[in-house]
Amino acid sequence: MLRLAAAAAFDAGLLERLLHEFLQEQGVEIGQIIHALRVAVTGKAIGFGLFESLAILGKAHSLARITRTLSRL
Repeated sequence: MLRLAAAAAFDAGLLERLLHEFLQEQGVEIGQIIHALRVAVTGKAIGFGLFESLAILGKAHSLARITRTLSRL
């Protein structure tokens, strides 16, 4: 989440690249987290693309929703 918070731009392409880089470093496949992240951000299991949703919601709202979800785990 720190990478998302530090992102200068909050556009879908950059967010996708940052997440893929992080997951590769952690040895995690995107399929293992993408649905949980989508639900954390949008409240829905299906819908618009995750990275587009993050960009539309903006940094502050996206990070707040992710933080709220993580705090409940």
